[in-house]
Amino acid sequence: ARLARTLDAMLDRLAATFARERAFVDDASHELRGPIAVLRGELELALSAIGESAEVERSLRAALGETERLARLAEDLVVRREPVDLLDLAADEARRLGPTLGLRIDVSGDPAVVSGDSDRLRQVLDNLAHNSATAGATAVRVRIAMDGGSASVEVADDGPGFPPELGNSTFDRFVRGDRARTPGASGAGLGLSIVRAVIVAHGGAVEARTDAPLGGAVVTAQLPLD
Repeated sequence: ARLARTLDAMLDRLAATFARERAFVDDASHELRGPIAVLRGELELALSAIGESAEVERSLRAALGETERLARLAEDLVVRREPVDLLDLAADEARRLGPTLGLRIDVSGDPAVVSGDSDRLRQVLDNLAHNSATAGATAVRVRIAMDGGSASVEVADDGPGFPPELGNSTFDRFVRGDRARTPGASGAGLGLSIVRAVIVAHGGAVEARTDAPLGGAVVTAQLPLD
């Protein structure tokens, strides 16, 4: 009986370790897909613009930026802290993601500086933009605001919104809902869980709903100001 209990405990530990490793592999794979998709899009734009040196140079420089981002994702799994202006960061991501995802991304609000990891915070916006595009949205609105000692980042789209059956499980791993926000959508259901993990790692909180201003999905993150 003692041997059986010992073996059971060992198997439980092995199962927990395997689950953690599988979660890490799934998250890493998901995060690599975004930059790779943008990199592919920029290279395709460069090929289609051969003969237009300015456009080719722009696409190649953007592709180089994506490869550098991939390198940072592969090398650094720790949240680093530095002053980050959320308004500037959102504007940069809108310029980067809009053309390749076919989205009209409008950014507005107030400058708000938080202490955080700019690459990880870019992951949040990247995942939300890809989520909107996958859902069939055409427009995204990013609004930065300050409220007391915190900054809010509201990302809204004009897609179908979150399926009602998700309820409070919107940010759970592998949760996609019956419609996955749109018929025929693909994905592993990891994007929003990673969004929550990054925001929580920065000492913040995040919520999701289907509402105004565009009638689709709305994800709002609260982060402490620097």
